[in-house]
Amino acid sequence: MKKYYFILLLIVPFTLFSQQQIKLYQQFNGSFDFSAFGNTLNKTENGVGAPCDILTSSTANFSLQQGQNLRAAYLYWAGSGPSDLEVKFNDIDVSAQRTFNVNNSGLPFFSAFAEVTSIIENNTSGSYTLSNIDLDVSSYCAGGLNFGGWSVIVVYEDSGLATKRQVSIFDGFQFVDDNSSLDITLNFLSITDSQDANIGFLTWEGDKSINITESLRVNDNIVSAPPLNPADNVFNGTNTYTGNDQLFNMDIDLFEMNAFISAGDESAEISLTSGQDFVIVNNIVAAYNSEVDLDATIEIDDVFACGTSSINVDYTVFNKGTIGLLSANTPIAFYANNTLIGQEKTRTFLSSNEFETGTVNLVIPANIPRDFTLKAVVDDIGDGTGIIEENNETNNESLVQFQFPDPPSLVTFEVCDTFENNDGIFNFNLRSETLISLLLENEDPADYTVDYFISEENAINNQNPLADIFINAQNPERIYARITRNGTSCFIINEVLLKAKLLPIITINSTYRLCVDESESPIPEESGQLSPPLIDTGINPLLYNFEWFLNGEELIGETEASLIAIEEGEYTVTVSNIESGCSNSEKTTVFKSSPPINPQSIVTTDAFSETHNIEVTLDGYGDYIYALDNKPPQDNGLFLNVKPGLHLVVVRDKNGCGTIILDNIAVVDYPKYFTPNADGYHDRWKIKNLDVISPQANVYIFDRFGKLLKQLKTNGEGWDGTFNNKPLPSSDYWFLVEYTEKGASKQFRGHFTLKR
Repeated sequence: MKKYYFILLLIVPFTLFSQQQIKLYQQFNGSFDFSAFGNTLNKTENGVGAPCDILTSSTANFSLQQGQNLRAAYLYWAGSGPSDLEVKFNDIDVSAQRTFNVNNSGLPFFSAFAEVTSIIENNTSGSYTLSNIDLDVSSYCAGGLNFGGWSVIVVYEDSGLATKRQVSIFDGFQFVDDNSSLDITLNFLSITDSQDANIGFLTWEGDKSINITESLRVNDNIVSAPPLNPADNVFNGTNTYTGNDQLFNMDIDLFEMNAFISAGDESAEISLTSGQDFVIVNNIVAAYNSEVDLDATIEIDDVFACGTSSINVDYTVFNKGTIGLLSANTPIAFYANNTLIGQEKTRTFLSSNEFETGTVNLVIPANIPRDFTLKAVVDDIGDGTGIIEENNETNNESLVQFQFPDPPSLVTFEVCDTFENNDGIFNFNLRSETLISLLLENEDPADYTVDYFISEENAINNQNPLADIFINAQNPERIYARITRNGTSCFIINEVLLKAKLLPIITINSTYRLCVDESESPIPEESGQLSPPLIDTGINPLLYNFEWFLNGEELIGETEASLIAIEEGEYTVTVSNIESGCSNSEKTTVFKSSPPINPQSIVTTDAFSETHNIEVTLDGYGDYIYALDNKPPQDNGLFLNVKPGLHLVVVRDKNGCGTIILDNIAVVDYPKYFTPNADGYHDRWKIKNLDVISPQANVYIFDRFGKLLKQLKTNGEGWDGTFNNKPLPSSDYWFLVEYTEKGASKQFRGHFTLKR
């Protein structure tokens, strides 16, 4: 690569200190040298009784010589009082890029810095004017501390130089006064030999008239350039570049230091003393022969997408050379398929085998394919041109192949609606590992932060994130995930469709009836539901899977949409949607019932009782109703106040499992009257059903005088109210019954009325 120059830049912070240490700011390696020019703003040397005036502008002349090419120009301006950081240089507005400040005896002093290379290169020969500077020095006049001025350091490349040189610029704001000393170390030097070594100073407020124990030493050697700069008053308002001794209260001085340094030196010690004079050092420039061995390399450590059209690149720059510093501000260029897409600079100087890491965000142009070659080149100003002379010019590149992930597609997060009403409204957990996995795919969740928003605009602006638990208002509902890579500002927006899948709706009865016989074996129903019952979900078996359980135990092999229940108990059916995977369960109870088992009817009262009761008893698993002689049924088998005669009781299972009929239930009693008038009603008197309980019973009928009128058998037709075929008159008649009941012989006497 074509080589121009090597710059070392150390940025000095803008913070206000009592004194700001003189430190290496910039370094050039190659065919370089420097010069300086400037002018004071003082009309005369300050001091007691001197005019206390300060100018707002001044002019100086400067010209580059034949063969000298400008590489950098740095403007310093300074003065007593508050800072003025906006000036004009050759009528061009200049703002301070760096500032320096000190305080002495409670009074502030300042200096400001700006690079003016572009201004100088438009006019490399002629006059230069600093103007529009406003200094308030009124508080400094009495002490003779009022000053102002400006200076420009010019670094140029000179192809006529026989040897390579190193130009090191140090700056800061430190002072010496009143029997004090100031020690400054110039480090990071690479001195090959002592020939043609120079050192330049920009100082402020040095007085010609005050030279009490004043000295300047380099490596403990007194420095002077008499008669302009005597050893006991070096900084005395002079410019050694022009021979001017009227540069009031500032010095732009240059000294040879061949005798003060040696080959191999890596530093130089500067020492100033003053018994009275207040002198501020603003910059020091050293130039000397130097053959450095630099080798800049770069490695791309990591590349990851930052959104959909930019990338973050982690890289490391190394100095693999053996002598000298790899400059801060060494340019780095980044290319996508050989198209320049970004530039960076190193931040620090690197000694041999030192390195620094960096991260850059690069926007990839739309015309670059998503799969491209990323190239990082150190010592490249963006067009293949380098600025550093290296021992190896072939190892400045690092290449990696990079492919953007596909643009984020819609992520559908489906859940089964187990929340409340199975209506598509769900309390979505936005921190669900499943959802995070869908969004990040194979990335480590620890490397990312995911937040959710109701709108894309909110997601982009990172405003009003949703709570971790989100209840949707509609189903499905669209929200937006902002996925940020931790430790960066890189994020993408991914649409998320939240969908609550409805559970299978199972419609079965809460109970089913199973009819059984006395051995509890299933039997068909008499009425009502089928027996054995069919528990039918009514769900399409082509779309759903089924599992059945009885009292918590799985019924192996039962996988259909319906089940014939042949045992009582609690049945559970679990229905799973084959497509969605959502399942739901429903329970039902199958209870057993049966027809009446072992029914018995008992007349609980004796014959001829005042009242008669019938009681039916039975076994069974059902719930039964009892009906006597087709009368309305009742829930128990006890019938009270039953009339004499033969009776029939029907017992029916309420659940429809069966009915039994008990007939010929005899209730024995006598009629209280009869009317033998041949009308078909009560024409004969007879004790009904006596033959049922006592077939051999005899009945004797008497008149009121005890005369036997008739003897009846139980199987006869009864008495017609005659005696010897003659009708008897209306009257009361008596009877005697001889019968057997429940194995006991009994008699019963009573009377009845014959009515004509």
